[in-house]
Amino acid sequence: MNILLNNYVTNVGPSLISKFKSAQTSLFPETITIEKFHEILQQFTYSSTENAHLIQFLFMNTDIQHRNYIRKILLNNINIGISEVSILESLSEVLQTDAKSQYFIIHDISRIINKQYRGPELFNPIMSMLADSTDISKYPEDYSIEYKYDGFRHQYHKSDSLWKIFSRKPEDISYKVYETGEFYTKILNSLNVQNIILDGELISPNMKFQDAVKKHTSLVPVIFDILYLNNTSLLDTPYIKRREILENLL
Repeated sequence: MNILLNNYVTNVGPSLISKFKSAQTSLFPETITIEKFHEILQQFTYSSTENAHLIQFLFMNTDIQHRNYIRKILLNNINIGISEVSILESLSEVLQTDAKSQYFIIHDISRIINKQYRGPELFNPIMSMLADSTDISKYPEDYSIEYKYDGFRHQYHKSDSLWKIFSRKPEDISYKVYETGEFYTKILNSLNVQNIILDGELISPNMKFQDAVKKHTSLVPVIFDILYLNNTSLLDTPYIKRREILENLL
């Protein structure tokens, strides 16, 4: 579960793990505590070579039963019969806080448990607020609507000249949309914006989005929300006010 992995594990698949499933246990195995295992999880990178060394170390210092659990965790394939939401709701009751909202903002349950939540952070993607269908008669008198674009939901983070773009999963997709990131950064630097988090959609106005991706056609960003600006979180700011800030800025 991502709630446990905190997205530490990358570039690890069944084929890589299978290379070490029959690894012999060390003559003098090191004890792998929960704390030690958590430390090792944080060492996983995009390098399959480095990850292979970590997997080999784990398997050589654990027995067959433990290896099975390690494999499930590395493949994010743990099924314990309880949902993320149930865990977070239970934590909210125990900690007397809104653990669910906090987790959707920082994705680190250990920091929530240790009461280290301090609000949104740059380069730590916030869970995207998704659209939902509702009967028009159930809307309040004053409400706002947006077009549903055929595109790719994304979240842009900037601090000075450093930037990243995340998908709604959330995953770092900066290398896939480099031109878009540079486009954002150039404009915002000209406006003297120190740091910012924007929420929006990448679209292709002249063709279907999937066709544009296949043909590597430049994508156009459509921004519909601002979540953070110049060291200030806007998550608790009413949407109407956030919209005003966004329109005044751009």
